[in-house]
Amino acid sequence: MAPFNEKRVRQALLYSVDKDVVNKVAYFNSGSPAFGPVPPPITWAFDPNFTLYKRDVAKAKQLLAEACHPDGVPFAITVVASPLQLRVAQIIQAQEAGFKVSVRQVDATSLITVLQKKDFDISWSPWTGRPDPDGNMYNWFTKGGPNNFSGYSNDDVDSLMKKARASADQTERRRCTSRHNRSFLTTAECCSCILTRRCKARPRSFTGPRTQTRRFASETLGSSSDPSALI
Repeated sequence: MAPFNEKRVRQALLYSVDKDVVNKVAYFNSGSPAFGPVPPPITWAFDPNFTLYKRDVAKAKQLLAEACHPDGVPFAITVVASPLQLRVAQIIQAQEAGFKVSVRQVDATSLITVLQKKDFDISWSPWTGRPDPDGNMYNWFTKGGPNNFSGYSNDDVDSLMKKARASADQTERRRCTSRHNRSFLTTAECCSCILTRRCKARPRSFTGPRTQTRRFASETLGSSSDPSALI
């Protein structure tokens, strides 16, 4: 869907988002900027050197001009009606690259319908995170994936994710995961915005099943586009 069927517009948006401000203002420095769907606790798959699209307003403006939008691009960002998501949307609204951003709030029970119908320009989509990268990517970025609300379609990415899912070799899975991430992040198919820490407490006497004590949740911005336009 125009204008986000144009790669340079998507890239400009990612360059315009100040993730450090999102972390400081909305999350009180409790998280860390995200540059993909794989969080640091998944140490064998996480690539700390992949930090594409750090804020660069000049670069964002240049890309918009190259995409024939020198006066900026209007769009609405859809968020759940919560103070936290509203703060994040307002931070994005205040970017200085030339995007003209309006904020659309929906109630939490309506969000899934909005996503399924692709009734959005850009939507804020929180995800609680999974202990394996497959759980953070496969349903979101494969054709026919139940959470692929943007309609993203890429045969090479599908092949890499299915290969990683079928392999028991961690080195091979890391290679496939890294190639997949670089493929769809380079073309700016979504904006992985922030990794938030989820803290859990339990008494010393607790003897039941134990979950991860350090878990990251991801907060992502995605655009609704025709599948063919995302290739």
